[in-house]
Amino acid sequence: MRNHIKFLSLILILFLSCTRKDTLGVIDNTNVPDQEGNNVATGNHLTVNNYVIDIVKHPAFKGFGELLLPLDDNSGSYNTKLSDIGLLMPYHGNVHPDIVIGAINHMTDEVNVGKKIFYDFYTDEQKQLDPGKKNTGLFFFRGKADAPFAVICPGGGFSYVGSLHEGFPLAQRISELGLNAFVIRYRIGSEQFATEDLAAAIAFIFQNKVSLGVSIDDYSVWGGSAGARMAGNIALSGVSAYGGGNLPKPATVVIAYTGQSTYSGDFSPAFITVAANDGIASVNTVETRVENLRNAGVDVEYKRYETAGHGFGLGTGTDAEGWLDLAVQFWQKHIKAALPSEVPRQIYLWETGNVPGTTVYTVNNSGYFDPPGFRPNIVYFPAKEGVKVKGAVLVCPGGAFQFRSNNEGAPVAEYLSGLGYQSFVVNYRLRPYTMQEGALDLARAVRYVRSRAKDLGINEKDIGVMGFSAGGILCGELLLNFDGTINGTTIDSRYVPDNLDKISADAGAVGMIYSFYGILSFASTDVEKFKASNLPPAYFLYGTRDPFVSQFEACVAALKQAGIPVESHVLQDWPHGFGAANGQWIIEFDKWLAKIFDDN
Repeated sequence: MRNHIKFLSLILILFLSCTRKDTLGVIDNTNVPDQEGNNVATGNHLTVNNYVIDIVKHPAFKGFGELLLPLDDNSGSYNTKLSDIGLLMPYHGNVHPDIVIGAINHMTDEVNVGKKIFYDFYTDEQKQLDPGKKNTGLFFFRGKADAPFAVICPGGGFSYVGSLHEGFPLAQRISELGLNAFVIRYRIGSEQFATEDLAAAIAFIFQNKVSLGVSIDDYSVWGGSAGARMAGNIALSGVSAYGGGNLPKPATVVIAYTGQSTYSGDFSPAFITVAANDGIASVNTVETRVENLRNAGVDVEYKRYETAGHGFGLGTGTDAEGWLDLAVQFWQKHIKAALPSEVPRQIYLWETGNVPGTTVYTVNNSGYFDPPGFRPNIVYFPAKEGVKVKGAVLVCPGGAFQFRSNNEGAPVAEYLSGLGYQSFVVNYRLRPYTMQEGALDLARAVRYVRSRAKDLGINEKDIGVMGFSAGGILCGELLLNFDGTINGTTIDSRYVPDNLDKISADAGAVGMIYSFYGILSFASTDVEKFKASNLPPAYFLYGTRDPFVSQFEACVAALKQAGIPVESHVLQDWPHGFGAANGQWIIEFDKWLAKIFDDN
C-alpha cells in the first residue's frame, strides 16, 4: 500500500511538471549557477521559487534584463523570491506573482522561437549625450501582423516603472486579442523626460513599422497612474509637443487611475477607469475630468469600480477584472481600417448564461488557476501569409487539469501557423470543473472552427486536435465520448442547444504528445471501446525519459489491435513536459498530418 501511494504521488508530480513547476524550480533541471552562484534558467521558465536575480540573468534577456525591473539598479532586491515580487512595486496593489511570471515566461517563449522582444528607441549617440537614456527601451508583444499597436506606460510615481505588473501582463493580453502592444521602459524621476521618451518611442515605431510588422493607423496609448499622466500628455498636446515629430495623436487613449485633470476639445477619445476606494487617485477628480471631456465633445467611456484599489493592473480577482477587454473594445470601435482577419483572434465558446456544466463554482477558496468568471475560449493563430493553408489544428495545453502550460499552447500554435495550419489554442475549463466539462469546451471549439471552414480556407474534414499530457487526455475524451453531434444536454439538461450544436465535433486526426487515451495517469487499453468509437488516425510522440513510456506503448498497441492507424515517434533521452522545445518535432508532426489531410 505504501509503495502504491508513493507511485501515485510520483505520477501527480510528473503531470504537474509539464511546464509550470511552482514547487520544483525551472523545468527539466536546467538551472545552472552563474559566477555568483545564483540559479539561472538556461532558456526555460521561471517559477515563484526563483529570485529576482534570475530574471536579470535569464539568457533570454541578455543585455536588457535589468530593464524589466522597476529601478535602474535593482541589486538590493536580487535575493527577493518571485513569490514576493509585489514588494518591488509599493504603489501597486493586487500584484499576482503567477500573472507576473506568466508574462515573463511568455517573453522567454518568444525569444526561444527566434523573435526579438526588446528594441532601443534611442541611438547610441543619443545615449552618450544623455546617459539616462540608456535605461530606456520597448518590449514588444506581437499580435497579428499589420494590426494597429498600443504603447503601454506603466506607473510607479516616476520613482520606478512597474512593467512587471502594469505593463507586461496587459501587453500579453492585448496581443492575445490580436493587436500589437509595446511596453515602454522610460527614464525615472521626471514626468517631462518620461513623456519625451514616450514621444520618441512612438516616433521609432512609426519609422520602423515595416520591420516591426505593425500598422501605424489608429494606434493607442495606455497608461496606469503616473504612466496615465504620460498618456494624457500625448492625448492633450500630441507627439510633437514632446519632441517626437509631426505625428498624429493616438486614435484612443486608455487612462487608468490617475488624478491628472487636463482636457481639451481635441483630446483623443478616452477610456478611463478608477476604483472608488483608490487611496492615491481621487475618484472625484477622475469623474470631474470625465465630465469635462464629455462636455468638450470627446468620446469617453468611463468604468468605475468600487473595491479594486490603486494600481490594480489586470484587476484579476477584483471587481475590475475584465476591464482591459472593455478598453480594447473601445479602441477597436475607433479603428477605422478593417482588422487583418475576419476570424476574431479570441473567440468565447459559449453564450453567457448557457454553458453546460455540473460544477457550481462561485468563490475561489482553493487557489484554482481560473477565477469563477472564467469563460472558455480559443485563441486564433492564423496560417502564415504566403504559405499554402493545409488545414486547422486545435492545441490543448497540459497541466494535470490544474493549469494550462504556457509552453504547450501559443509557441506550438505559432510553429504550426508557420507551416500552413490555421491554429487555435483551446483554453478549456480546469479544476474544479470535470474533464467532461472541459471536453465539451473542446467539442464546441471544433464545431466553431468547422463552421468557419470557408473563411479559414480549409476543407471541413481537415481539422485535427492535439494535446499535451492532460490536454491529450482531453482530446481522447472528446473523441471517445463527445464527438459527432453530442451536445451539452448529455451532462446538463438545462443547456439549450443552438445552431452550432448541429455541426459535427469530429476530428480528422489527433496528436497525442506525451499523452494517451484514458484518465489522468492511466492509459486506456479498451480495444472494444476503441473499435466502437470510429477514432481518427493518431500520432504519438514521447521521450524515453518519460515515466509513462509503458502506458504510451500499451495504448498504442491497443489502438493498433483495434485497427486504428497509429504512428509513434520516440525521442531519445527526452523527458515529460518538453513542450514546443526547438520546434523540430513539430516539423515531423506536420509531415504526418499533411498526408492525413491530403488523403481526405
